[in-house]
Amino acid sequence: MVLRQREKTSLLLSPENINLATSKIEVAHLAQSFVMKGTVQRPLQGISFSNLHFTHNERTFMETKEPLLRSDWTFYRGGALLFDGAENCKITDCIFEGLGGNAIVFSNYNKNNRVTGCHIYNIGANAIAFVGDMAAVRSPSFSYGSNVPYAEMDKTPGPLNNNYPGSAL
Repeated sequence: MVLRQREKTSLLLSPENINLATSKIEVAHLAQSFVMKGTVQRPLQGISFSNLHFTHNERTFMETKEPLLRSDWTFYRGGALLFDGAENCKITDCIFEGLGGNAIVFSNYNKNNRVTGCHIYNIGANAIAFVGDMAAVRSPSFSYGSNVPYAEMDKTPGPLNNNYPGSAL
């Protein structure tokens, strides 16, 4: 196996005589094992992860710098698997253990994705997290002390855009 690194991405190339279905691939010290990024306009579609074992990712539970809406919590937008702008993806029968942060994160636009039969344990943060873009929220207020006066509040029903997880299965 050859792991080539280009800028912030890695590409795994296997020799022709190796059967990836029966191979064991170990990569140490990654904050995120796989990052899938599409957009609302051009989402990634139909990506599947099945019967994989994710373990020993870098610790990220202290990297929680992004504030969540109307909360005193902060969040690290990453995990062993990060889906950002994806549709109809499946994660089935995988094991996530001994991670230093989130296992699976659905960030921003995501639709009709499915997680089934997975065993998630001994991780440092969330098992499965769904976090949208704060720009999709009408009249956002980030902390308990701040608020938007009623007269200035956008009372239109629904989000401002589609950049949030929806229709999770």
